[in-house]
Amino acid sequence: MFHNLVPDLFVHDISAIDLNKLKENGISAVILDLDNTLDSHETKTPSARALSFLEELKADGFLVCVISNGKRRRVEAYLAGFEIPFVADAGKPLKKSYRKALNTLGCRQENTAFVGDQIFTDTWGANRMGLFTILVEPIEAFETPLFYIKRALERFVKAKLLKE
Repeated sequence: MFHNLVPDLFVHDISAIDLNKLKENGISAVILDLDNTLDSHETKTPSARALSFLEELKADGFLVCVISNGKRRRVEAYLAGFEIPFVADAGKPLKKSYRKALNTLGCRQENTAFVGDQIFTDTWGANRMGLFTILVEPIEAFETPLFYIKRALERFVKAKLLKE
């Protein structure tokens, strides 16, 4: 049961992802969460770090899609000026949102990595779809009561399951 909560790779942030290793392992597409993975919830346009990562992905030939539980208006505004497809109001961890992203890119799950900051939505959903999962530390401590509980559970899971 818990194996779906364990990412294939755990890194501090998106800049620590080795794109050459992904390619060596047959990954040709990357699906990314937006909030707290690429940028904070309040960020309206890509930060220099996120912009650099997105440009590097595209320059290296990766197919790229953003999938977010955020509202369409927020995701669309963030990606304005980019030719990056997205799935908004995704309902992660439901499989349908990951399927939609895969269909949008025209790729297979065994060749696709998913990058996100939450174990119980991002990692769990992507693992259930057979994607290569990369968990990053959240960018900010955005703590509503629900997030506070989820993050406490995630810290417990990380301590138990992500031991090196």
